[in-house]
Amino acid sequence: MFDARIGDISGRGKLAADMREIWMMQPRFERRVGPDSASALVAQPRFRAGYDFLAPALPMRKRSSVELADWWEDFSLGDADEREALLQHGADARMRDRR
Repeated sequence: MFDARIGDISGRGKLAADMREIWMMQPRFERRVGPDSASALVAQPRFRAGYDFLAPALPMRKRSSVELADWWEDFSLGDADEREALLQHGADARMRDRR
């Protein structure tokens, strides 16, 4: 998908690798709980760049994306207790959606 959207930037070395990592990070923002956890994503060196890439597109996306961006902002800035509460709330919401 990256190559189709961005094109061939193979000659640009590190920039291409950074751009690819940020682009590939985008679907992970939708998965806040589970094996591909939010804590692991926040620990990524380019998390903030990935989040900043997500945020400008939000007005063009559905309303739930705005809530998603708010959640990630709160999670990335929160302490351990706040992060645990956000994860628990996300897990509870996921269980309600399955019913």
